[in-house]
Amino acid sequence: MKKTLLLVLCAISSLITYAQAPQLINYQAVVRNAAGATVANSTVQLQFIIHDATPTGTAMYNETTTTLTTNQFGLVTTAIGANANLRTVLWGTGPKYLEVKVDVAVTGTFTSMGITQLNAVPYALYAANSPAGPTGVAGVTGAPGNTGTTGATGPTGANGTGSTGATGPTGTAGADGLTGPTGPGGGVTGATGVAGADGATGATGPAGVGVTGPTGTAGSTGSIGNTGADGPTGATGVGGGATGPTGAAGTNGATGPAGSNGTNGTNGNTGPTGAAGTNGSNGLDGATGPTGANGINGTNGNPGATGATGPTGAAGASGFLGNGNAAGNTPYWNGSNWVLNSSNIYNNGGSVGIGTSNPSGVLDVEGGSAGSGSGGNSITLAAQNGGAGNNGGGDIVLIPGNSTGTGTHGAVQVNNLAGVGYRPVYADAVGRLSTISGSGSNKIAFSYTGGPQTWNIPDGVNLIFVKLWGAGGGSAYSTGDGPGGGGGFVSGYLAVTPGSTLTVIVGQGGAAGGTSGSNAYGGGGMGTAGNSGSGGGRSAIQLFPGADAVTAGAGGGGCKTYWRMGGGAGGGLIGAAAANGTYQNAGLGGTQTAGGAPTNGNCAGNGGQYYGGDGCGSSYAGGGGSGYYGGAGGGNGGGNDGPGGGGSSYISGLVQYMPIRNEQGQTNSQNTYSPPVQLPGGTDGSDYLPGIGVGGATVTSGTVGNNGGNGEVVIYW
Repeated sequence: MKKTLLLVLCAISSLITYAQAPQLINYQAVVRNAAGATVANSTVQLQFIIHDATPTGTAMYNETTTTLTTNQFGLVTTAIGANANLRTVLWGTGPKYLEVKVDVAVTGTFTSMGITQLNAVPYALYAANSPAGPTGVAGVTGAPGNTGTTGATGPTGANGTGSTGATGPTGTAGADGLTGPTGPGGGVTGATGVAGADGATGATGPAGVGVTGPTGTAGSTGSIGNTGADGPTGATGVGGGATGPTGAAGTNGATGPAGSNGTNGTNGNTGPTGAAGTNGSNGLDGATGPTGANGINGTNGNPGATGATGPTGAAGASGFLGNGNAAGNTPYWNGSNWVLNSSNIYNNGGSVGIGTSNPSGVLDVEGGSAGSGSGGNSITLAAQNGGAGNNGGGDIVLIPGNSTGTGTHGAVQVNNLAGVGYRPVYADAVGRLSTISGSGSNKIAFSYTGGPQTWNIPDGVNLIFVKLWGAGGGSAYSTGDGPGGGGGFVSGYLAVTPGSTLTVIVGQGGAAGGTSGSNAYGGGGMGTAGNSGSGGGRSAIQLFPGADAVTAGAGGGGCKTYWRMGGGAGGGLIGAAAANGTYQNAGLGGTQTAGGAPTNGNCAGNGGQYYGGDGCGSSYAGGGGSGYYGGAGGGNGGGNDGPGGGGSSYISGLVQYMPIRNEQGQTNSQNTYSPPVQLPGGTDGSDYLPGIGVGGATVTSGTVGNNGGNGEVVIYW
């Protein structure tokens, strides 16, 4: 049977200067058969072919994956380039087209799933072999590059004949340094000899010429003599008579020994260097001699020993970008220079921000705030238009994260839509993004009536928010016997067609033991002989008659037995097994593909799609709860009978990338009476009313059990 491969491809790239681009492109696909059902848990192989220029152009790249396995949703995940080398693709030479082929079950036969143009070459892959940009103005000198490999030695050119340039003039001499301070004298001055008595002052006459006597030998220093008395002053001559002759000088005292030399003073500072003379002009280079003809190659000899390391090559060219001064900023070319400190694109190595330097996630795009009196800037995501002819336009794919368990899925949301805060977004039938019509506060609730109910979808409404509670199972009839299981709860968004009519099924609570017994509306299984509780009915919404778009599973019925075990809870992808599946006669819960079966394979009824199995005839076994697939009825054997299993819920019809809740109710194991009532899922909201979906409580007296609580359906638009 031909398989259809639905492809979802998402890649985000950012420029990281000086980094090597990873040669991988993440790829995910969901494999479905011709009926649209997913091909889950199957082996497949994929083949990727990249064509150059046209869809049928030369195959530049061909890769076949190893054997892959789809998960329970049919999803297969791999990376293009994991089994071949993407570096062989010249991304910058023109359009590229990706062809994907699939081989389901690895038969050796691949089927082409079509050829699609790669509209955006991954940023880093293209940058790895893109052509050089325009030469920018010289930047600051970068750090020295790594030593280049030594090039082969070229032929020796002829010697140049240029003359030696003239020697430049000698620079002027620098100024002398300052003279250091004079060192202290070290000699001790000898004592002055005894002064002779002063002679009487005679009349001033011409100077006499005295002959200096020889210097006497140095003797010991005598004590200083007393000063002789001054002679009387002669009368002053009239008109300044001639000066009389100088009296004879007294003898000099002996000269003391010479003192030691003082220490040398420190050298003065060096004067400034004189200006350098101008360099002489270089001589002309000699002409390069002609290269000789290549000789004939000889035969290769044996590898020789490694030669000595050659000289270090010249330093590589300076890098064209300097260091910025702000972490995380990304440089850009403004037409004449590289701007290093732009925060328009911010990359801290873990998150990327566009329009923000404080990204709140892996990718955060913000438009900022406009100034007073100015309108805000728009953020545009524009896919490529289809080519001439019958060609579709490119998609914009937004994929929130899914829950790995029963938690809430992520959602695509719009903030501040019409002033009501975050709102989910949905793509309509023609691909336009839209939201829930109106304020989302319109509400309608559906309670149990015993039959199907309908609702006409208002004009303009393409998406509704739904809450569904499955019914609870009934309890057994006598004091202390097993309670019923609680119903399941489902909520999420359901895509609808304006003006169409949908069908609402609200499940009936399972009948109590001790009554006549019956199959609850919504597909509940009946407890046997009216002694044990019956399973509850599912709650569902159908867009088309007979096919549930969303289902909340119901709880199973409790049994009358020595072990007093409660029915299995409804809800979840697999309904709960009665008594946790530990008792041999307990019914198992329904799954996503089949109804539950009794644990010992005896006379109890199996569950099926939209109904629970009946308990084993003429005994005290509980009925199975209804669901997308119902739980099995309880069996009997060994003197003890079993309770019914819970029905499963169905959420695949909901919009999967919006929030979904899928909760299972409570179940009771053997000989346990607390809590006395088994609650359903989803009891935390204001739409839940007491009693909805509860399992019938164990009775404390009398011979009639308690019915399970009916289901409920609530719709917002």
